[in-house]
Amino acid sequence: MSRQRTRGSKRLNRTAEFVGRSLGHVARGVDRFRARHPHPVSEARRALAKGRRRVKSAASKARKRGAAALKKARAAARATRKAAARAQKSYGRARKAATRRVGRAKR
Repeated sequence: MSRQRTRGSKRLNRTAEFVGRSLGHVARGVDRFRARHPHPVSEARRALAKGRRRVKSAASKARKRGAAALKKARAAARATRKAAARAQKSYGRARKAATRRVGRAKR
């Protein structure tokens, strides 16, 4: 005479089947990943090195562009200062000449 299954044992069996099926799916996913990526750590290192090279290259280009822009800005400032000095000098000469003329006219 066999014992009849109780309601609790049916629920336990269904839960065990669900857990087993879920673990099977996880195991299949892991196997698929291993098949596609036999050495994931070395792949990650290579990808990281490639990313570092790209960042280094971009930083180098940005540094060069920044230096060139700074050089141009300095040259423009230098030219502006020289032009201002020339304008001031010519204004001083004109003022001096004008006062000389006025001084001569008074004599």
